Amino acid sequence: MYVPRHNRLDDRDQLLAFIRRYSFGTLVTMLDGAPFATHLPFMVDVESGEFVLKAHLARANPQWKSFGNGDALAIFTGPHAYVSASWYESRTCRRGTTPPFTRSDARESSTISRKRSSSGAA
Repeated sequence: MYVPRHNRLDDRDQLLAFIRRYSFGTLVTMLDGAPFATHLPFMVDVESGEFVLKAHLARANPQWKSFGNGDALAIFTGPHAYVSASWYESRTCRRGTTPPFTRSDARESSTISRKRSSSGAA
């Protein structure tokens, strides 16, 4: 996703705080050649300087079959809202400019692995 340079957040501590605050995310992987998404609550830790996302996926959800077969994308969405151009004091929003929508989100892409829980479930 394109993120303008002035909107990028590169501070890892702020990114970690964002993911912890808005921890209900979307896990996207490829399954049978098509994107497959599941909404999940995540926990995030830092191990050896890297973010580690943890979530539970039900065995009945076929997405687990895609684990280990390529990259995964986790998307975390924070507050968002439409901002009407009529709310601006000056009419700087013109055709061809960025639409008046404000949002915050974070994305992490990585490989994914499966671990069994202590109960033996995958």
